[in-house]
Amino acid sequence: MDSFLFHNLESAVCIACFTLFYFIFLRKEHCFGINRLFLLLSMTFAVVIPLLNIQLTGHSSVSTASPGILDASFQQVSSLKENIIHLNPVVIGESSNHLTFSLIHILSILYLTGLAIHLMLFVWRLIRLLNRISKSEKIRDGRHCFVIIPESDSQICSFFHFIFIPQKHLNQDEFKPVVDHEKAHATALHSLDLMITEMVIVVQWFNPLAYLLRKAMVENHEFQVDREVVRSQRNKINYLQSILNQWVNHHYFKLTSAFSHSLSKKRILMLTKRKNNPLVSKAKLLAAIPLFMLLFFFFACSENSGNQTMQKEKKEAIAFHQVTQENIGKEIPESLYQSYHQKLGQKGEQVLFELYSEFEGKEYPQAIVRMEKNNMYGIHLYNCGEGRTTSYIEITDTSGNSLGTQPDPNWVGWQEEKSFYLDLGMMETAPYQVTIKDSKNRSNKVVLVMTRATSLDTVGRGKNDVYLKPDQMPVYNGNGSLADFREDVMKNISYPSEAKEKQIDGMVYVKFVVNEQGTIEDKEIMTGAHPLLNQAALEGLDGLPGWQPGMVEGKPVKTQFTIPVVFRL
Repeated sequence: MDSFLFHNLESAVCIACFTLFYFIFLRKEHCFGINRLFLLLSMTFAVVIPLLNIQLTGHSSVSTASPGILDASFQQVSSLKENIIHLNPVVIGESSNHLTFSLIHILSILYLTGLAIHLMLFVWRLIRLLNRISKSEKIRDGRHCFVIIPESDSQICSFFHFIFIPQKHLNQDEFKPVVDHEKAHATALHSLDLMITEMVIVVQWFNPLAYLLRKAMVENHEFQVDREVVRSQRNKINYLQSILNQWVNHHYFKLTSAFSHSLSKKRILMLTKRKNNPLVSKAKLLAAIPLFMLLFFFFACSENSGNQTMQKEKKEAIAFHQVTQENIGKEIPESLYQSYHQKLGQKGEQVLFELYSEFEGKEYPQAIVRMEKNNMYGIHLYNCGEGRTTSYIEITDTSGNSLGTQPDPNWVGWQEEKSFYLDLGMMETAPYQVTIKDSKNRSNKVVLVMTRATSLDTVGRGKNDVYLKPDQMPVYNGNGSLADFREDVMKNISYPSEAKEKQIDGMVYVKFVVNEQGTIEDKEIMTGAHPLLNQAALEGLDGLPGWQPGMVEGKPVKTQFTIPVVFRL
């Protein structure tokens, strides 16, 4: 729905530009046929062009997730104290979290209501018009058909090849110019223009310039037909007299072309006005070309949202190699192998596979792994090459949606580690694609280790032990779930006004402990953003209902949690 609203706003901008251009440069010109084409193209352009999405850069084969909610699925861990029970993120938007409907929802409802009303009015007018045609007496006249209307309704108008006229005026000489006028409308298919214009009004009902564009269309129709009729009759005086006779009669059906539809004074002035210099008129029309081009590139073209640096040239996926006893000490340093095995063993993580690869330039290593739901996986990347590297992990699902990370230009040194924990509690068991990339195409030699982190226990075993997974997990607010806790935190946090004014957003990881009495203590920013956001995230845990504490061997214990809070403008 959001994209539909944005499309209509972009269309409104296009209509505004074209309408203003027409009234400033073209309205007083005598090139009525070209003016008609300009108005039709303007409406079509305004509706269609914002729907296009022409990429100006190379196509990205894998979409890269922006920092935010998807990145909350990963948790960087550098020591045992940072191992956590991972909660889904709380997303704090710019609007108030206490409102059930956001501003975009309210605008959507208002827009759809107006759209429905204007569409019903359009359909009602069309049905009324067709009903009048079907129930009235009709007289054929070549390509046209006269629809006889009551004597009380003296307005003569046309709808496609149907001309509405009272019986008494059908054969009167004084009304012959009026009938010829309506026949010219029918021959030129001006009713089709009006139908298109009315449909634009339906979707752009909120845009006052759309109604001005309709007025311009109807006015140009009258100027065009007046000129054609005067040329055919070659009696401008009689025709001008007919316009004056119809001056006060303004009743007409919507969707029809009527002889007295537009202002008669303007029509008389246009018929008696001396034509403008044709070269000046053509120059004004040529000035519309840059306007069309500017709006086309502004609304129809966009940059590829993928990683442009990585997509400057097409890269080729290569396979990882399995780490074996034979290549330890040869392909990868033995000290590195022993170091990460020792660290992972201390964390209680089960090594699932170990892979290594050497790549640079147009190549990147890739592997398909199967991960099962309700498990937490550790993905560890070690650099065993020489010098600086900017390689990073990217994980995608079977649909190509990225669950991975952004490039880190600051990863420097030998045997440095990048570790991420992926909690598949809310995701499906499926094969996932793990790719190692380097945003600068540097030479890399890396080891990729994947673990199952299922044996996380406690931070310590003293009097003040803090457990990560006690025998019985804490229960929020008596019988509430962690989802209820997240919802209450979301309602309890307000986006800092100063942060909104300065356009500050980001993600904050808050670590906290539920103690033996079921209250929150030891709140701490684990990974921070701006100080304003950090403070708001900490305050979001204040004043919430209590917990039933976690239990180990029948006794209440402290349990540690962390929760990501995403501040997004």
